[in-house]
Amino acid sequence: ILFAVAFLPQFIDATAPQLPQFTVLLLTFSVIEAGWYLVYAGSGKTLAKMLRRASVLKMFNRATGGVFVGFAAVMAAVRN
Repeated sequence: ILFAVAFLPQFIDATAPQLPQFTVLLLTFSVIEAGWYLVYAGSGKTLAKMLRRASVLKMFNRATGGVFVGFAAVMAAVRN
């Protein structure tokens, strides 16, 4: 909601009727957002299939663990 309130009004022409403009913008935003949700769901389904293999799961756990250790190192370095 905050994104829509902050971002979409800049595309509204104040001299034209506003309701049709908001309708088009919100429908466009909704379609794009729903498309990304489908991409996320499909990717998650594919990733879930891949993570059923022990070797892939082990590699995934090491990679994500390394990323978190890297985040911690950056946070520790920035803190000082």
